[in-house]
Amino acid sequence: MQLYDLSTDVSETKKVQAENPEIVSRLTRLLEQYVAKGRSTPGIQLANDVPINLEKTGREKAKK
Repeated sequence: MQLYDLSTDVSETKKVQAENPEIVSRLTRLLEQYVAKGRSTPGIQLANDVPINLEKTGREKAKK
């Protein structure tokens, strides 16, 4: 998870997730709910077309 304060860091140069664990936790739970429901908008639950992995491996992180 990457978190930036866009009000002061529009270029996303300083990650602030370490200073804001409660926000990271809340957003992670929200993302997990969206994945489980297959959507982030109201409506019926949808199935995802592909498996969703929220945790990046070392190889995927290196690509970023």
